[in-house]
Amino acid sequence: MKTKLIKFVAILGLIAANTVVQAQDIQERTIKLGHLNNTDHPTSMGVKKFAEIVAAKSGGKIKVTEFASRGCPEFCVNGASVNSSASFPQTGS
Repeated sequence: MKTKLIKFVAILGLIAANTVVQAQDIQERTIKLGHLNNTDHPTSMGVKKFAEIVAAKSGGKIKVTEFASRGCPEFCVNGASVNSSASFPQTGS
């Protein structure tokens, strides 16, 4: 029983040491994550939680910047960019 506990603790130690080494190998990056919902929307809450997890797992070297919409912005016209050449035919009467 005691040897199993020692082996278990040794394995946990190796896993922890490996995690630290992996976090040191990560280059500093910023991920820009945008969505068309308000900051009080569940999507925004999920992005914030994702940012926390990514920062914790990367040792703070990867940051997630959220770009939430406050209503439909100017570039959101008929689901396309204003500078886009896409056209959306109107259907129905």
